[in-house]
Amino acid sequence: MNKPHMLNHWILGFGFLASALLVGCGTADEDHDAATTNDTGTLQIAITDAEEDFLTYRIDINSINLVREDGVEVSVLPATTDVDFVQYQELSELFASLAVPKGVYTSVALDLDYADADIVIQNDSGVGVSATAVDDEGATLSAFTVLLTFNDDEYLQVSPKTIAHVTLDLDLAASNTILSTDPAVVQVAPYMLATASVDPEREHRVRALLNSVDAETLSFNVDILPMRLRRGEFGSVDISVSDTTAYEVDGVEYTGAAGLIALAAKAQDTPVVSYGTRSETGFVASQVFAGSSVAWADKDVVKGVVTARSGSTLTLNGAVIETATGSARAHQEVSVTMADTTEVTGYRLGDADTATISVGQRVLVLGDLNEDASAVDASVGAVQMKANRITGEVTQASPLVMDLLSINKRTASVFDMSGTGVDAANDADVSAYEIDTATLNVSNITDGDWLVVSGYPTAFGAAPYDFDATSIVRPDLSSVSARYDARFVTTTDTPAVTVENQTLLVGDGFRERLHFKGMRIELSEQIDIVQIQGVTEGRFSLREGEARQRRRHHQQMDMYENYADFITALSAKLADGQQVSHLIASGTVDADSGVLTADHITMTLK
Repeated sequence: MNKPHMLNHWILGFGFLASALLVGCGTADEDHDAATTNDTGTLQIAITDAEEDFLTYRIDINSINLVREDGVEVSVLPATTDVDFVQYQELSELFASLAVPKGVYTSVALDLDYADADIVIQNDSGVGVSATAVDDEGATLSAFTVLLTFNDDEYLQVSPKTIAHVTLDLDLAASNTILSTDPAVVQVAPYMLATASVDPEREHRVRALLNSVDAETLSFNVDILPMRLRRGEFGSVDISVSDTTAYEVDGVEYTGAAGLIALAAKAQDTPVVSYGTRSETGFVASQVFAGSSVAWADKDVVKGVVTARSGSTLTLNGAVIETATGSARAHQEVSVTMADTTEVTGYRLGDADTATISVGQRVLVLGDLNEDASAVDASVGAVQMKANRITGEVTQASPLVMDLLSINKRTASVFDMSGTGVDAANDADVSAYEIDTATLNVSNITDGDWLVVSGYPTAFGAAPYDFDATSIVRPDLSSVSARYDARFVTTTDTPAVTVENQTLLVGDGFRERLHFKGMRIELSEQIDIVQIQGVTEGRFSLREGEARQRRRHHQQMDMYENYADFITALSAKLADGQQVSHLIASGTVDADSGVLTADHITMTLK
């Protein structure tokens, strides 16, 4: 056995991204032997996911077990937890902070339960429809175990006074194939990635109960309560703040020291939700909600995007309702009734009311649910406005006008813009959407550019303009991270993927998708990927074919950090008669040559 070292990358199969930070504590013994029962490290787990077109993807995680080299199994999931992975496509959630025995861990297993899954996809018209999950033989999916066994030179080591980072990513795109939308059926082959790092580009969330506030160190301590849980022992964590941290406490907004003072006045066990950044040194909050401003404090909650508005009634399509009892379910359409007494926050400090909320706005609503009628009464509740993202093509550079492809990942065509303008003639038009760029620099934007714009729709009944931009990104497709996903028909005569001089030559797939990070744009028809070459060090994996997975009732993968080692292993399997049935690669693309330079490649062999 090779000498174990701190894990740099490891890969599982399925796609929630759980980021884990292991912080050693206890004695100063730094040997690499199996742990004694008295020596432990602290395990912090976070959940996230890559972008995909699901509106809801809720399943149960029954267990997460680490297996030490001496055979000891350590459970790191305090309780069965249902997770809606779509909620974590733009952020990671701190899941737990738990003491685990020190030692070298050689494998990890997750039990995933689809028996009560709630999966909602968009049909061709952009409308949300509930889907049934099936396996590759068409049988309704129930339980599935994802198993990872590390290679000889890859170990997860927990020892006192050391830190290791582990990120698990449930990849919805790699795990699911939409077979049809009427009826809606999704074929599932769970697939998970893992990296030994924290993604600095993602927003991170901590959902918790307040323990204490320390004004001197500009921090507060909380007991973690992840997802939608109302109780449980998930450990505690310190959260740092700054002079620019924004707060909302009991519906009142603050900035900096005033917010920390308001938080300190709250009782122990007050609900708190914090958003910010994570690094090796800890969590720093940029935004904090507390008390009645927390969605799960004492009200039913609906999360979604406003697709239409009539008077004081909002229509949300493909929304998720979380009841005050902690249950959750997606609804195709939910109506929200507001009144002058409805509290509205989140747009500008102290500058929002019900008139501010327009079509296209992402909201979190606290109110009283009538589930039979799919309606929420927020007249004595609250609406929190969230930042929004639109994607489209520039049809006029100055003033800026766009032909929208999507609003908050919903197809632009599902939005009813009636009433958004000062009169009917000035209602917003998704094919000619007018952007107020204010002081933003737009001098480099030209007709035909693709843009990703963040901000807020103009107040209802006040257009034009249609959208107030806070940031504009003009992606350079040659430098933006791309994701290529291809499924192949395997035949002995025409292999889908071959190896030549350390390069992968890619044939035509029956299903190909090419997405660029942060953009809901599919460009496989415009850019033909014909070659893939890997960087020297990255994340490369080979996954068993579906038939072997069924026989073993779990997902098995081989992982490689070195691209040359990956190519050697792949070449041997191809020479042995196996073929590539599914390929996923992420990296940068040369659109002219069709070459993708990948730092991540995953292949399913058949």
